[in-house]
Amino acid sequence: MKSFIYDVLVRDEWLDYNQHMRDANYGTVFSYAIDQFMVEIGMDEAYRATTRGTLYVVEDHKFYLLEVKAKATIHVETSIIDCDSNKIHVYQRMTAGPKVVAICESLLLHVAQGEVSKGEEIPKQIAAVIRRASLDAAEVLGLQRRSDRIAIRRR
Repeated sequence: MKSFIYDVLVRDEWLDYNQHMRDANYGTVFSYAIDQFMVEIGMDEAYRATTRGTLYVVEDHKFYLLEVKAKATIHVETSIIDCDSNKIHVYQRMTAGPKVVAICESLLLHVAQGEVSKGEEIPKQIAAVIRRASLDAAEVLGLQRRSDRIAIRRR
């Protein structure tokens, strides 16, 4: 299993009136972690400039578990659950100190940007990196707080 790591110190502008991180900024941190993930798998700035290829988040589900206080150092581990020719399913675990504070599970689509952006196959050399870094079935089963479809269940 390969995890892709992103660390950041909570910024003052991310805080709400309670002096803990605003819920929207958990998403900001997860997004920055995806940016770092992209660099590590080979979709860096040079790749994006020459190919116009990038990743779009097409769906995500977050679990907010604990508040994050001012000046905390946040650690995000991004793991790959699954992939196909143009999509990547990732699981992100955010910690502050020893505690898990949030989980995010996302579906990413490889897109060719243009006048009309559209899904496009992930280049073979990057797809190989993604496959090698993907979790195996047992590791996926061990993930906590897996996403389920969002719905109001009626009795």
